[in-house]
Amino acid sequence: MTELIAKLDDSLFVRIHRSTIVNIERVVSVSPLQKGGNLLHLKGGEELKVSRNYREAIRNLFQ
Repeated sequence: MTELIAKLDDSLFVRIHRSTIVNIERVVSVSPLQKGGNLLHLKGGEELKVSRNYREAIRNLFQ
């Protein structure tokens, strides 16, 4: 995953979990979860969990 994220444009893609990378243009909203995580709501109705380890990356993008 580290090699893949290094090849992607960091202004469009962000890692949200150890096995998940998301295109931020697809994110509609972010909601908090208990225990410090977040839930991303994507276009098309999908929901992806942001792990605590990657929550800072999401906070920085959507402030």
